[in-house]
Amino acid sequence: MSAVNLLVQGVRPVRAGRDYFWQKLLEASRDGGSATVKELRGVCDPGHDEALRSFLARMYDAGHVERLDDRPPYRFRISSPQRDCPVISGDGKPSLKGRAQQQMWNVMRRARLGFTVEQLMIDATTDDVVVGFETAISYLRLLVRAGVVKITSNGRKPADRVFVLTGSGNTGSKAPRRMRAAFMYDPNTCSVLGEVVAEEERS
Repeated sequence: MSAVNLLVQGVRPVRAGRDYFWQKLLEASRDGGSATVKELRGVCDPGHDEALRSFLARMYDAGHVERLDDRPPYRFRISSPQRDCPVISGDGKPSLKGRAQQQMWNVMRRARLGFTVEQLMIDATTDDVVVGFETAISYLRLLVRAGVVKITSNGRKPADRVFVLTGSGNTGSKAPRRMRAAFMYDPNTCSVLGEVVAEEERS
């Protein structure tokens, strides 16, 4: 098994995915407007037709999107506009995916003097989402490795350490997301072959 460090010099968001579809439909829904599947497909990268149709069907079933016609081509619009796309589970109910990370991020941004893992767990836990030790420490390790969070008091055990969000790391209200990517690596030239597309992890 081999390991490499990748130096990421630039990121180009893919014009597809739940958040992108939502923003495009949100733009089309302003002032009573709407959009067809074909019109939405025209502002997306190729190859995401099935994902777009699945997105519209899920949002329609959950009541977040209206279908304005009785026959194709259907026109869609967002029934209750909001900035961020609702996260819907496979059964059509609101999903808790990503909530733990977001709640921890909210706590980190408020804790200007720093926090321990235990404090993070307690303050980030709600009636809907319980943040456990492994969830908190694994997210913190990723943020420390990325330079977003630093350790100000390095105890012998993780539970004794004090963490703080760096000023440069506090870039906004949305929590950094854990991504995964598959790519081809050429060991002869020590280079990555082709583009690397990363997707948010489901956990």
